[in-house]
Amino acid sequence: MKSIFIAVASALLIMAAAPVLAGEAGVKVHLDPNPAANGACPATVVFHGQIETAKPMDVTFHWRRSDGATHEKTKHFEKAGKHQVSEPWTLERNYKGWEQIEITSPVQVKSEKALFEVRCGKSGK
Repeated sequence: MKSIFIAVASALLIMAAAPVLAGEAGVKVHLDPNPAANGACPATVVFHGQIETAKPMDVTFHWRRSDGATHEKTKHFEKAGKHQVSEPWTLERNYKGWEQIEITSPVQVKSEKALFEVRCGKSGK
């Protein structure tokens, strides 16, 4: 029983340290919580986010989706600051899901999930 408690306590300490490590490496990530959607189906939902770097660097990140799809990108940011990123997702049916940015290099850090819902229906005409 004591070893289980130690393992759980160690895992909690590691999880609590992760955002600090990402901040120390000079990389932060943010994904807007309300993605923009346009039109009737097929509908394109556009996700907008920011990757903030403390210095010039290459950043590798993945767009992760609730349907299991991922899309990897590596960008070179020539100066420190907030850098805009976006990703479209076109859906042809009703769908409720999320998208998330996960940075994998130079550190590992994830954004919050941006939740959305697409409802296909009659246009009201």
